[in-house]
Amino acid sequence: MSSSRPQWKNVQEFLEDISDLPEFVERPIPHVNSFGNFGNSPLKVAAVRGDTRAIQLLISAGAEINAINEDGETALHHAISQNHFEAAQLLLELGASTEIKNSFNMNPFEQISLFHGIDSRIVALATKIQPNKTLQLTPRS
Repeated sequence: MSSSRPQWKNVQEFLEDISDLPEFVERPIPHVNSFGNFGNSPLKVAAVRGDTRAIQLLISAGAEINAINEDGETALHHAISQNHFEAAQLLLELGASTEIKNSFNMNPFEQISLFHGIDSRIVALATKIQPNKTLQLTPRS
């Protein structure tokens, strides 16, 4: 995790921090399984940011690891699409499903064929977890 990223002491600090995002504006401070204005949860926000500390805090506080947003995407979909290897790896270690398909009928690893410059560690992770799948990828070194 980057040193510029906050070191949350507890889950409430993270939830208060994200409460002013457009996702949660004009709503009470979110709880771990809240859904915001666009159908996203605090865990999805943490995954998009690649914030492994927030992911750990949220899951420990009872966040649903496989919650889907309005596009059928999980936190794992978002961590991978945003190229956050550490966040994706942590979500997998904590039990995130690799089988949930989004509204484009793609699981988290299938969707990476849509993106250029994916971290080569994510490509290796995809290959390890889904060895029988052929992915058309352009990995970034």
